[in-house]
Amino acid sequence: MRLGGRLQAAIDILNDIEECKHPVSEALKNWGVSHRFAGSGDRAAIGNIVYDAVRHRSSIAWRMQSESAIDIAYGALLCDSGMDMVTVRKNLTDDSFAPPLLDEEKQLVWQSRHLADAPVYIQADVPQWCMASLEKLFGADWVKEGRALAERPPLDLRVNILKTTPEKVARGLKDIGALPMAWYKKALRIAPVQGLRRHPNVQVEPAFQKGWFEVQDLGSQIAAHLCRARPGMQILDYCAGAGGKTVALAADMRNQGQIHAYDAEKTRLAPIFSRLRRAGIRNTQVHTNTYALAALSGHMDMVVVDAPCTGTGIWRRRPDTKWRLTESQLERRVEEQRTVLDKAAAFVRPGGRLIYITCSLLFEENDEQVKNFLAYNADFQICDMMICWHENIVQRDRISTLLSEQTPLPRFSEYGLVLSPFSTGTDGFFVSIMEKNV
Repeated sequence: MRLGGRLQAAIDILNDIEECKHPVSEALKNWGVSHRFAGSGDRAAIGNIVYDAVRHRSSIAWRMQSESAIDIAYGALLCDSGMDMVTVRKNLTDDSFAPPLLDEEKQLVWQSRHLADAPVYIQADVPQWCMASLEKLFGADWVKEGRALAERPPLDLRVNILKTTPEKVARGLKDIGALPMAWYKKALRIAPVQGLRRHPNVQVEPAFQKGWFEVQDLGSQIAAHLCRARPGMQILDYCAGAGGKTVALAADMRNQGQIHAYDAEKTRLAPIFSRLRRAGIRNTQVHTNTYALAALSGHMDMVVVDAPCTGTGIWRRRPDTKWRLTESQLERRVEEQRTVLDKAAAFVRPGGRLIYITCSLLFEENDEQVKNFLAYNADFQICDMMICWHENIVQRDRISTLLSEQTPLPRFSEYGLVLSPFSTGTDGFFVSIMEKNV
């Protein structure tokens, strides 16, 4: 397919998303099923246009003075695909599958409107109602944080130290662009795609099949590492989901001790079994009901709560959720988190730790949630996350003084720390560690 056919396909998919309220991934899959002639390169290019259009929907619409799918798709090409108006026009001329070209008036509108003149929430490409919450968390940097949440993400890999070394995996994946993270040894990173290209399918690599690495965003890796899981511990992963953090915790434990992985939704747990087998994890029990957890009450060295949340921290990977999120949905999530925290706290032994994690960057789900929990649970006290960061990230993985100085800093607050695309180059995560009094 030439660019014209790809652009028209992206427009059709954007219309489907708007009319049928399909998630981006589902709309792309549906299009692929009904257009089997399209090659993998075509599907990747179309996917890039669609995802870029949704990530930057607000700012593109403002510059185009239009919310139509065709104008948003053109704006995505001009914003993120390394093309200017002349290049786009040249590629679409004489292409019978191309959509109508932008008329001269629309081109002039695009070129004359500068994003710096737009309202700040449009500059940040976030829903207007989220402004106050983001500002509470990030202060004057909240617009930069919003912009970073609308950029293309990298592809991060976590090396499984139970089976191999980062150096060995890096050598094996050098040809696909996987490079070691200078300040975090156990991670490799494939840079964000450029133009209309795609990331490599790392799951077909022999190293993946052998369990040498997992696909996991660096922020998620760090959140798991900050839990400070150690060999011999008894740990409950209370919202284990597909098991990404469970497997990371087990690796830090060197397969010694015991992890109990539980999730209220059995369907979310389904992928965990294959992940455990592939990674060579032997110290994890998977539980699908609360009855099996009863004997663990008050005995866990650590309880990890990767709480259900709005997912604002992964907007760059799931941008459609950004525009579907409502204040009422946020309120429901906050209530769910409160319930989960109260239930999980009962499993912590005296002197043990309760770790609260979200992939959200909204104040209500993070600092405010922990503050409210501590107000009603006097037997828990907050740990200093700045100390935790320096002991477990800066000093532990330091190779040289210069490298230590280059290690990015998260945003620290009274109740936790925040990882984000702008500050740490990761997805957005909040981590808070509370210790139960002896």
